[in-house]
Amino acid sequence: MKFRVSNMKDPLKVEIFWQHKDGMRLRLLEHILYYRRGEPNDDELLEELAEPRYGICTDSRKEICIPKGYVSDGASIPKIFWFILSPFEDYAKCAILHDYLCDLYHLGLGSRKEADDIFLESMQEIGIKKSTTLTLYAFVRLYAIFRYNPISIKLFGKGRVEDYNEEFFKI
Repeated sequence: MKFRVSNMKDPLKVEIFWQHKDGMRLRLLEHILYYRRGEPNDDELLEELAEPRYGICTDSRKEICIPKGYVSDGASIPKIFWFILSPFEDYAKCAILHDYLCDLYHLGLGSRKEADDIFLESMQEIGIKKSTTLTLYAFVRLYAIFRYNPISIKLFGKGRVEDYNEEFFKI
């Protein structure tokens, strides 16, 4: 019998490419599986499904599986701050998880606050330093407050899933 566990602590396997004007992008070379707090962790095993399920957690099974091939910008940290917070640190998988949840939010599935809270939770679960965790969480919450308030939405729109990720959401 095969089992699977969260792979958030495993090394990140990605292909890095550059999108003109938008900067660095990361394409997953293997899926990322995250179990929400209170659900099975690395010490508890779940029976393998015939096909991995992708998407946001449900009431019955609190797992999030990001498919191989999904593209993210990783941790969106301006280059000027990379000497303090590098986008290539151990929290890179958490940032990709957050991007995936934000894409689901743009499709009307879940809330931005929920995406931000899961980002915080995932960083805490894999043991990222508290100061780093709180700094990154504060920045994503501030961005959400300023970007997704009614005035910003009216001016710039709600946001959308990038073209290269549409296949994962069957848009």
